[in-house]
Amino acid sequence: RLASEVNKLTVDYQLRMNRQNSIARAISSLSVINLANNLMAEFSGTGTTEAENFLNRARQFQEQVHTEIYAKHVVQEYNSGNGNAITIEPAEGFDAKSAKIPVMESYQYVPLKDVFTDNLPDILLIAAWCGLFFTGAFISFIRFDVR
Repeated sequence: RLASEVNKLTVDYQLRMNRQNSIARAISSLSVINLANNLMAEFSGTGTTEAENFLNRARQFQEQVHTEIYAKHVVQEYNSGNGNAITIEPAEGFDAKSAKIPVMESYQYVPLKDVFTDNLPDILLIAAWCGLFFTGAFISFIRFDVR
């Protein structure tokens, strides 16, 4: 029951944090420097998309470890007036010494195509900023009078 409540709190925290991060990112995309920085982070695999992917993969791996190792152990807790003790023993039919420990070998990075499609609005916005700056520079160059 406690694990369920902790999981609910964690999920609620993640949802609120993601909402705040998306609002902050939308506001910060008005800055050309920050927009370029966010795009470079995303395309180099260190942005928010890859961080979310890593957390999801880590959760999947944790579930795999729980299923293959932890769920096959019996935990008994003994309480007395002087203290408590916990014993952890393998379940019947499970040989802990010969059990194969899972390895996270199947990690896959977010494909570049997905990064591109997820960040298409930012790419278009930075292109618009470049067009605006070029137009301003071009107009000021045309208005320059050499007399």
